[in-house]
Amino acid sequence: MAKKTFGTSIDEKIIQDFKVACAQNNIPMNTVMELFMRAYANGRFKTEIQYEKNQLEEK
Repeated sequence: MAKKTFGTSIDEKIIQDFKVACAQNNIPMNTVMELFMRAYANGRFKTEIQYEKNQLEEK
């Protein structure tokens, strides 16, 4: 499969923690990203939205 470059802004701490975790597990970062992206595209992740009323709305 052909590869394309993908660039985005990510929080410094998140990317550093991700790099460390990948290195500790001896898995290339791009491999983990491809697995996450494929799983997300295939509907394997679900987003939950929760709404909480504030005191003004309860009156």
